[in-house]
Amino acid sequence: MIQSLNSFKWGCLVALLFLFSSCSIEKIDFKGVDNIKFKKLVNRNLSISFDAALNNPNKQTIKIKPSTCDFYINGDRIGIAHLDETISILKNSDASVTVPITIEIQQGAIPKLIAGALMKTASVRVVGSLKGSMNGFTKRKKIDETREVSLKDLKLGSLLNL
Repeated sequence: MIQSLNSFKWGCLVALLFLFSSCSIEKIDFKGVDNIKFKKLVNRNLSISFDAALNNPNKQTIKIKPSTCDFYINGDRIGIAHLDETISILKNSDASVTVPITIEIQQGAIPKLIAGALMKTASVRVVGSLKGSMNGFTKRKKIDETREVSLKDLKLGSLLNL
């Protein structure tokens, strides 16, 4: 009796694993960045937030958990970017989510960061891995994305104490 119960448990586990491994996740479409705000600069830690326009065609909400990536502006490595909190991308949505990031600026990169911020557009590259989850299952995905970002509406007020 115990042997058949254990076999049944293993059979259910294998069936569940097969079921969830066969589920496909459609790619989330990144449409752009808006409302970039420099919040504060303490030592070499720069807090930024921005609104990311995203389309999630999946039938489930996807959560992007705090992750770390290398951060580049116009080809120059600026430092390490940390996603400060979990971001939820609602199922079947075309929405904007606020993304809070803290960048540990590497030694000597502040002049490059300032030069990049004074341009009309900047080439922003993020390299690393993001940790996300759907229905309680966590997965890491390697990323290497480069985007041209408009800086015309860049808000430096709180960074400059204005």
